[in-house]
Amino acid sequence: MNALRALRIPLFLLGLALVFIAERYLKTYDSYKIVAIIGALVTLIPLGFTLLLMQKANNQGLLAEAKSWKLVLVWKILVILGVLLFYVYRWSLGTSLSPDTLMQKGLLVLWLSTLFLGLFMGLGVEFSHRMNGTGENAEPNRLAYSAKIWLCIGFLFLGLGALNYGAAKKDKVFDLSYFKSTKPGEATLNAVASLEAPVRTGVFFTKDSEVASFVREYLDVLAQKNSNLQLEYYDKDFYPAQAEEFKVSKNGQIVLLKDGKRQRIDLGDKLENARKKLRNLDAQFQKALLQLTSERGIIYFTSSHGEMSWGIDRHSPLRSLRNLETVLRSQNLTPKSLPSTFEPIPDDAEAVAVVGPTASFAKEEVQTFRDYLNRGGRLLLALDVESAGEQAEEVVVADQNELDTLLKEVGIQFRKIRLANDREFVRSTRQKFDRVYLYTNLFGSHESVSTLTRNDEKLNVLALHSGYLVVESGTNAWHPVSTIMALRSTFIDTNKNFDYDPDEVRGSYPLAAAAEKAMAEGKKAKVIVLADSSMLGDPPLYYNGNQWMALDTFRWLTDRMNTSGAVESEEDVRIQHSKGRELIVFHGSIYLAPLLILALGFVANRRKRTRA
Repeated sequence: MNALRALRIPLFLLGLALVFIAERYLKTYDSYKIVAIIGALVTLIPLGFTLLLMQKANNQGLLAEAKSWKLVLVWKILVILGVLLFYVYRWSLGTSLSPDTLMQKGLLVLWLSTLFLGLFMGLGVEFSHRMNGTGENAEPNRLAYSAKIWLCIGFLFLGLGALNYGAAKKDKVFDLSYFKSTKPGEATLNAVASLEAPVRTGVFFTKDSEVASFVREYLDVLAQKNSNLQLEYYDKDFYPAQAEEFKVSKNGQIVLLKDGKRQRIDLGDKLENARKKLRNLDAQFQKALLQLTSERGIIYFTSSHGEMSWGIDRHSPLRSLRNLETVLRSQNLTPKSLPSTFEPIPDDAEAVAVVGPTASFAKEEVQTFRDYLNRGGRLLLALDVESAGEQAEEVVVADQNELDTLLKEVGIQFRKIRLANDREFVRSTRQKFDRVYLYTNLFGSHESVSTLTRNDEKLNVLALHSGYLVVESGTNAWHPVSTIMALRSTFIDTNKNFDYDPDEVRGSYPLAAAAEKAMAEGKKAKVIVLADSSMLGDPPLYYNGNQWMALDTFRWLTDRMNTSGAVESEEDVRIQHSKGRELIVFHGSIYLAPLLILALGFVANRRKRTRA
């Protein structure tokens, strides 16, 4: 009898496997019927074993055990019934390869459901039967309960399978996710309003494209601003001549044409592929428009004094300007390294930027900047108290006495003393050091911060390891003004202990200032000074406040305020996690917490079973 118990399941599964192999792989061979018959016989043998075991229990008066064997018999009969229904279904098909009539489709569902539910019921019954008692200790009710639970799971999977099958057959899309395409931003509207010559805009999408409706909604708002933005909507396949004129190879593209120059925006014709690009369509369109309508400008960056650059800095990512390079190129401005500061500034320079120097400038070099300003030049100076890395001692910033002299002539003084705030600051390392990570939404009324001023309720500018400025009354016809100020709870951390001491004064210290001076022939010399170069570094420029600060700074310096304003974007902000404890917290919340809950549930469930 023990042999019958051990062989009934392996033989039953072997028989089902032989039937499957015959149907799947041997249907066109002579051996098909032989293997199918052998499989059917092997499947029926365990059925006979189960009947013998049930009959033996009945003869011995062990009714509970007999009832348990009856449940084992039921699931096997259910599976065999499913196999028989399959043969009936196949016979009904005849020479057809797929069900056509309602009866054939009903038989397909019936044999699949019967076989599937039988196997699921068998899982529940057999797992419980392994732990079930024998003879008078048998628990048929336990088997029946397990059979019901696994039948419910089987019905659940059947429902999911039916839903998936229906979704695959019916070409319908139900998009319940939140999606909002971008709208024209203030900067793009200003750029369109300033158009003085026609710009042809070819919009190529198929007639039934879902993307086209979002694009049309965006462009129609811009076209209402200025009739010089001429919109032309085409389907590439129906308008080959226009596609050739705009040099379009496929639908899903927007092409801008002006004076023989062209700019292309490739969105895609399918919504699932165009979602991400639609969210920042405003930035893409503005960049393409500026490439056509504005003159390409060059911003020269000094590079021989340890300045920040668009390369990767070995000390800190805060000293990288790769994001600033992207911002400049979006405004049709090209950053270049200044060959030498001992020679006159090139005539093609729209502005010169000195960002985060760590070595001192010579008197002759500063005289080069002075001569450049006297010709109506534009200068950005972003200075530092110390390195903006995690360890302030990594880079020693030399005194800039000659630059200080130049700034005094403009009416601005840079104080190389660190600011801190023990009340309002950016939490990063969870240490006192974080108190030098400042943020502020106090902006002046100057043009170089116009976007920030209009949005000061929702925008902040980050400044890390910042000194401060002193803005004096104008000298030598210069007119300086503070543009960005620290929050009023900020103090000068004289002793560098990150704590507010009684002899330290809280105040709204200037973090940025701008100055201009009228020159001959209507020219103006312009200077912007930042008390912290990391305001232009890569990490802060991920934030909208610092982006718009950088945008308007260079727009003002290069006389491009006609494109000032915010760029609209519905793109999700990338979530970033720092190393160390923040990484542990992140992975702990994602992985460890759910695993802990599952472990507690498993232990509680085991304890209930033990008590039972």
